[in-house]
Amino acid sequence: MAVVKTNYIKGKRAPVGARAAGDYYTHREGTDRGARVWYTFAGEKVDRWREIRSEVGQQARDHKYTYRIVLSQEEGQFGPEHYREILEAAGMENGYFVVHLHTEHQHAHAIAFTDRRLRPHDFATMRGRMSAIEKEVGMSVGVDKAIGRDRGGEKGREL
Repeated sequence: MAVVKTNYIKGKRAPVGARAAGDYYTHREGTDRGARVWYTFAGEKVDRWREIRSEVGQQARDHKYTYRIVLSQEEGQFGPEHYREILEAAGMENGYFVVHLHTEHQHAHAIAFTDRRLRPHDFATMRGRMSAIEKEVGMSVGVDKAIGRDRGGEKGREL
């Protein structure tokens, strides 16, 4: 089952919120804590979160919306190229993501920067691409259709 959860922050709180999200994604508890690797949306590997932390704050200042996105599949292992492809399918071109392997379901956290608000079709595109990738790599497929509206703002909604 492909799950996309997201919310956005904007304005003066965006740089602080984006850096705080990255700090949490990097340092939260888990068996993979020391091995978490960040990637750019262009697919470049970033050795350490602190190398991009200030850049994340600057990007949040420079764009109208800063999205915090979680991409989770039910089974199997996605590689960084799969998460990149999912984000790209919805037109997300600028940001960073990290993969978490320590939970029952592998997932990725992304911090994305854009000047347009994402719409329901963008989230449907991400979920559809995730389901297609699951099928391509031989995983079970199911899309949770109950998730899919954008509340936006600080509180967010499962999408």
